[in-house]
Amino acid sequence: IAQQYQAKLEKRNAQLRALQAQINPHFMYNTLQVIGGMALEKDAPEVYSVTLALSDILRYSLNFSKEMVCLEEEVEYLKSYVMIQNERFGGKVQLKLELEPDTRKCLIPKLILQPLAENSFEHGLLNKAGDWLLTVESHTTPEGDLLICIKDNGIGFDSERLAQISALNDLARQRGQTLAEMALIALANVHARIKLRSAKEGHGVSIDSSPETGTTVSVRMPALYEERK
Repeated sequence: IAQQYQAKLEKRNAQLRALQAQINPHFMYNTLQVIGGMALEKDAPEVYSVTLALSDILRYSLNFSKEMVCLEEEVEYLKSYVMIQNERFGGKVQLKLELEPDTRKCLIPKLILQPLAENSFEHGLLNKAGDWLLTVESHTTPEGDLLICIKDNGIGFDSERLAQISALNDLARQRGQTLAEMALIALANVHARIKLRSAKEGHGVSIDSSPETGTTVSVRMPALYEERK
């Protein structure tokens, strides 16, 4: 059984390496630079800005050398994502950052903020009239934890729907979900990645929401810092 499991694991790893090889980052960066240059020549600064943001996103997400990154690196990636969404939705999105200075250097699992922000767009803001506000807050707790909160001023959820979404451990084990649930699966994946590193009670993802008020997704984990050499 162990040999069969190891063989399957090696096959999956080989498939992942092949996929990474197919997505040639340098080719994609160079192509985006060409598109950006064409946009400037044609006096299309908006196209140039989106191209630059997409280039930053690709450079960050296709770099597999680090699993843990500083919070400020993750926030820069989030800014590029929100910038593209702003072009998509006509500048309706306001990103507000309230980060305690000491938390900027905290280490967090890479690529966890964007799925949470995407969940706000897909389930909270799309049907919201007026301007959209996305707030990212961070601070350390007396218990030595890092707490990150992603808030939106969207349409929110009622108590029944909130109970379904909050069952993240159950959601992570489900299979065969509809496309409408994929953003919630992303939430479950973020929760699972944090729990793998810390099984402490209260660590992971929690959600609070009310109709027409908005939704807050809170992420709690140990406050870790890079070793200073």
